[in-house]
Amino acid sequence: MHLIGKKVQIRNFEDRDFEIFFSIVSNKENHDKSGIEYQPDESKARLLFESYKKVETSDVIADSNNNMVGIIELNERGLSDGLIDTREIGFIIADKFRQKGYATEAMRLMVEYSDANGIRELWAAVKPGNELPKIIIKKFGFEYVYQVSEDILNPFDESKLVDYYLRNKL
Repeated sequence: MHLIGKKVQIRNFEDRDFEIFFSIVSNKENHDKSGIEYQPDESKARLLFESYKKVETSDVIADSNNNMVGIIELNERGLSDGLIDTREIGFIIADKFRQKGYATEAMRLMVEYSDANGIRELWAAVKPGNELPKIIIKKFGFEYVYQVSEDILNPFDESKLVDYYLRNKL
């Protein structure tokens, strides 16, 4: 994917992105707040990075100089008739690039892309205490729908709760 905005672009992963990728996945707080993989071991993180490079639904959020600032994903929710035109969006910005508008513009680009490509529903999963992504997604018409545990064997573990938001195509 390659989408270009005023101060960000969404593009495929490149080898030069590993340093920022590692800063994201080696931060335990990022895992706790967003659910992204936690991998503090650099060699294992490099294997994870190689996997991200191959996945068509995961992309880099890059600044206007084409330097990685975060990750954005637009994942399928299923392939049955009722889910074929739905996606789940998620994003994370590296610590040193937060509060600069990158996530908001990346979301705008992905919402516009989804609308132009027949995506009827966009879903977003946000951990209950992670307030900034909620503010961003609500700017694009996402509304809270339900809360569910990611752990079906222990649904009462509050650390596994996720709030789901939906944006219906207008």
